[in-house]
Amino acid sequence: MCSSLHTWANRVFQSSARNNPEWASQRTLSLMITPVTHELLSRIRIRDCSATSTPPQDPREVQEAHNRAEGMLTDAISLSNNPNQAVITAANVFFKITVPSSTFRERQLWDRVLRNLDRMVPPYNLTYQCGPQSGRLCSSGATAWTVLRIHLCHPWWTNHSQVNHRAAILIHEWVHASGIMWSRRRDIYCWDSTYATLSPRQRVDLPDAYMQYIYRLYTGGDFCPTP
Repeated sequence: MCSSLHTWANRVFQSSARNNPEWASQRTLSLMITPVTHELLSRIRIRDCSATSTPPQDPREVQEAHNRAEGMLTDAISLSNNPNQAVITAANVFFKITVPSSTFRERQLWDRVLRNLDRMVPPYNLTYQCGPQSGRLCSSGATAWTVLRIHLCHPWWTNHSQVNHRAAILIHEWVHASGIMWSRRRDIYCWDSTYATLSPRQRVDLPDAYMQYIYRLYTGGDFCPTP
């Protein structure tokens, strides 16, 4: 899940889609695959993915994971703006923030989380890249990485067969691509020994914190061991 910065384009489109869900829901997918119906549905491009490659890289599976990730993010945004006990627990576990916040500093951090969740909404023209063009970082063992587009490496296909896991990895990449975490910062993954020691200020910009938070709210489980 090694990634670097790419700022989402088309901010105006995102705002319009959120303010007019009926309009957003009428968009057509670039691949004619059965669409999902939630309001954040985006049009995506899938390049160089082939079900006959080694390993098989079926573009329909990319679409499925993307749709699931959008559904997970949609749910997280809705729940986070109206916190229930699941949100309160997940915010404490993954961001080390108390909700509702009792201090000004915590309120600032929680507001940042809410803004960042909105920033993660994918753009209209998101591209996923497979095949031999998936790039240099795939050869170093990365699962996925992001520069201009999201590159899906072999481990995304071979090590993560569950659609929820694949979707969670896409969510991690969306954090990078949205510009929440700058590429020059070291990405600390949820299985790293230092992950549990990170402060709330560090976690509100960390891709795996959002991935874990969203994954917990959607599945009730953890992508990585609880930090």
